[in-house]
Amino acid sequence: MANKAIVYIDLLGVGKMWRQAGMSSVRARIAEFNDFVKEQCSCLPSALHRRGEYTVILVGDGVSIMCRDFDQAIGIGCHLFVAAFYGGFRTDHPLCVRFFSGATLLLCLQ
Repeated sequence: MANKAIVYIDLLGVGKMWRQAGMSSVRARIAEFNDFVKEQCSCLPSALHRRGEYTVILVGDGVSIMCRDFDQAIGIGCHLFVAAFYGGFRTDHPLCVRFFSGATLLLCLQ
């Protein structure tokens, strides 16, 4: 199991969507985010597979990815962020994500 670093990304705008559009819209948006994360994690560049080991934990509008090392965590986080950014040009409702970077991006588990 991966255990050196964690990257955390969350979906922005869920609270506002809940107030304006209700539960069914939020559920659909979270499902879209979860599908996006699963799709992107299945096509990570080979350099980010540190012996293939990382653990993805999807919970609602956030994802935590436990990684083998800091380079892998930053690489996976950047991959997801860039994919969300560029994927937003192909839809009316782009995914707005918050990618914790620098000291807040990684929590050392040692």
